[in-house]
Amino acid sequence: MSSLFAELKRRNVIRVGAAYAAVAWLLAQVADTVLPAFELPSGILQTFLIVIALGFPVTLVLAWIYELTPKGLRRTDDLPEADKIVPLSGRGLDFTIIGCMSVAIIFLVLDNYVWNRPDGEIDASIAILPFTTQFDDVSGNSDALYLGEGIADSLIMRLSRIPTLKVKSRAAISNSDEDVQSLGILLGVDAICMGRVIQRGDALEITAELINIEDGSILWSEQYHRQTSSLLTIEGDISSKIASGLKLKLSVEEEEALARTPTSNPAAHRLFIQGRYFWNRRSEESLRASADFYQRALSLDPNYAIAWSGLADSYLMLIGWGIEPLAEYAPRLVEAAERAIELDPTLAEPHATLAYFKTLYEWDWEGARREFLLAIELNRNYSTAHHWYAFYLMTIGDGPASIEEIMLAREFEPLSPIINAEVGYFYLFNRQYAQALEELEKATLLDPAYHSTLSYLMRAYALLGQHDQAMATLRQWRNIVAGGSINTIYGSMVLPMLGLKEDAHELYQDALEASEGQYIPPGLLGVLAATIGERNAAFEHFDQALEERSLIASWLRDPLLDEIRDDPRFMQIFERMGLTAPAPLEL
Repeated sequence: MSSLFAELKRRNVIRVGAAYAAVAWLLAQVADTVLPAFELPSGILQTFLIVIALGFPVTLVLAWIYELTPKGLRRTDDLPEADKIVPLSGRGLDFTIIGCMSVAIIFLVLDNYVWNRPDGEIDASIAILPFTTQFDDVSGNSDALYLGEGIADSLIMRLSRIPTLKVKSRAAISNSDEDVQSLGILLGVDAICMGRVIQRGDALEITAELINIEDGSILWSEQYHRQTSSLLTIEGDISSKIASGLKLKLSVEEEEALARTPTSNPAAHRLFIQGRYFWNRRSEESLRASADFYQRALSLDPNYAIAWSGLADSYLMLIGWGIEPLAEYAPRLVEAAERAIELDPTLAEPHATLAYFKTLYEWDWEGARREFLLAIELNRNYSTAHHWYAFYLMTIGDGPASIEEIMLAREFEPLSPIINAEVGYFYLFNRQYAQALEELEKATLLDPAYHSTLSYLMRAYALLGQHDQAMATLRQWRNIVAGGSINTIYGSMVLPMLGLKEDAHELYQDALEASEGQYIPPGLLGVLAATIGERNAAFEHFDQALEERSLIASWLRDPLLDEIRDDPRFMQIFERMGLTAPAPLEL
């Protein structure tokens, strides 16, 4: 054995093998970096690596048979003894090995730490506009307006899971009339994806294009003429083409995630995007409709993970708005969210839903934090996770952090009426009334008729003593919100601040009577009682809310309750909820 090793060494076979391995490693590293830039199929790289591997034993055999001499390549056995194994060839191989290894190490350092961004940094940013939708009058599909929004939502869900890509949500641009390039500059993105959907019966014509914001050029464009059953495949292809157009360097796992379809049932997918369409509308009727569409999608595909998550979101809103009772719908919510996680542990959405539920109803502060942070780790582009996490931070008393988090949510949805209204709301919670007013007045420019913005705006005016503006906003708000709804009760709490105490007492009595026939969260009744000076009644309602663990957490830091913060019973609420820092916010 020792004699064989000595002969291998004498013939420079070992040196040749080491040199071959060093050169092969360097070539493999270069190929892995360079080939994707030419958008070649992944099979090219695999074939290249196989050829290198097969060449290794061939090279060793040739090294055994031949020797490099000053006169060229000669068979080792045919050489005179004096010409055999020239030391120079051995030293040359040593230099080759050292040189290739040095170049390979330098290349790896550059590839991992200079050319590629470290984890957590963004390589590109994109906003995805809802696709415009057209229908053939004969097709009878004029009610399918959800298609344009649904395609955009599906693209966002796929692309937002790429950690080096910042994705602006559909809600960020749904109400903007800006031209594409100006909109891209306003949103601070590198590119915008937009498109058009034309449906004629069961046939779809989809046009998609990716626009470079810097110069307005089209980075990629394509037309698809398919049946409606091919919608999932089209969405996957568009996602991959966007990533390619932005020149993102994706891992194998990320490429597979983009191509993966969340369901194999096209009909289930259509029902899912209808559920998303109605969930985004945020009314009692639309929330009920969204839950119905999700359930119908799941009846066709019980393993449709994101549909389970959507169903959990619908239940969360139905409970939070006082539309459905907590005791009946909480188990359904938890079951749906946990089923989604079981089917797809990489989904951020169900983790965020569970976290918000733990915040509002279970008061599991540590568990909620873990779920929020996991959701954000899984998909930091998911603005809803940042939005709800801001509520969590406010509830536990970390006002400054809550402002930072709601601002982060707005980065992903900068033109969203909902998020912009919430920014003003969080400034109200932090008693920064002038800043709240500034944010809310800007929010009205996005959607002058959005009820939450007007509700918060009238309170900001009242808290700053601008009663005329508050009354004008109140009248505008009353023209929008239907009487008898939860929003009517909550928005009308500004009445005592405007000196309308009799109207406020009448509203409270009407709410009490209404609660006998419909579910109204007792925590909401408690806040209303507190605003009119009915302190004992307020704490009775709060006690009921604590007993049934219904909605109360989100109101504890509200300025509406400042009049009762000096009552020992108020501090006991914090203790019963397990909050470790029960001190009220500084006023």
